[in-house]
Amino acid sequence: RKNPIDINKVFTFILSYLSTHKCIECIEYKSYCIEKKVRVNKIVFSRAITNIIINSYEASASRIFLTIKDYNKFLLIKIEDNGRGMNKGFSKKNSSGMGLNFVRAVMEEHNCKIYIKNRKTGGVGVYIVMRGEK
Repeated sequence: RKNPIDINKVFTFILSYLSTHKCIECIEYKSYCIEKKVRVNKIVFSRAITNIIINSYEASASRIFLTIKDYNKFLLIKIEDNGRGMNKGFSKKNSSGMGLNFVRAVMEEHNCKIYIKNRKTGGVGVYIVMRGEK
């Protein structure tokens, strides 16, 4: 059983890890959660979120919007970018395509719903819905 951890601590950990990566300059982070806890394996969950952010950066995104919203029993994590979007099948050129398979597996393991789609305004939106607790 995973111990509850404040979602903001998880994202502080992610942003700290990414602080040496060039993508950090593109990230706009906003959390609307106060003392909201989630049950995650911090390391594995953080790797999945990091994977999404780096994919955005590698898809020529100059802006990556990272937003966490509190909907009582649920949290919505939005990762939206202004990159070139995705081709059908989610695989990137010169890539095994395993990155998003890993992300999906991690989200499934954490009982999250994940939606990935091209945005009408350009770029990709990744939306993760998960249970939260006080």
